[in-house]
Amino acid sequence: MREHKRQSGMSIPGMLIIAAMVGFFIMCVIRLGPRYLEYLSIREIVSTIAREYNPDSEATALGRAALLLSMGKLEESIKAYRYALYRWPESPTSLNALGYTLADYTEEYEEAEDLIRKALEYDPDNPAIIDSLGWVLHKRGKNREALKQLEIAYSRFPDPEVAAHIIDVLSELDRDEEALEFLLAAEARDPESELLQSVRERQFPETE
Repeated sequence: MREHKRQSGMSIPGMLIIAAMVGFFIMCVIRLGPRYLEYLSIREIVSTIAREYNPDSEATALGRAALLLSMGKLEESIKAYRYALYRWPESPTSLNALGYTLADYTEEYEEAEDLIRKALEYDPDNPAIIDSLGWVLHKRGKNREALKQLEIAYSRFPDPEVAAHIIDVLSELDRDEEALEFLLAAEARDPESELLQSVRERQFPETE
């Protein structure tokens, strides 16, 4: 997903992971105390959270990577996602998380697509992974094929992020009228979505 992703870049599961990590951080603050936290860097806080809350958990590893990404530490985030995939090489969640991040934040589109397609082999009906496939196909200029995948994802999970991807692809295909109609329908479903507001500003600034 473009600028928004996930936003997760992130994939939809990435958002849930970040939410979990926020909870972990709050619990860490309570446990360690504010005076001690004054002496910790963000990296140390993240590492402490990982130690305190099962460092062998895939969710913890992915949460750390997502948190680093949200802090703008792209290189460190990608390393963390690669580590998660090294630990859990057959996990569709880790495969998709790394693939989507590469698609959304780098130009490593071939590797990203390979990872996402492998994730689909393990979890072929997951709409978040199908959305990721549609997005990386869009990034590779395969917009008609991308639209098919995104529409499948949206039919299974009508999420604003997937909707925003569809609108971007429709616009890229010069189907602006359809894109605007789709945007209006998505806004009716999720009127407070920042992702939809962003795509409106980007694709239809004259309608503001």
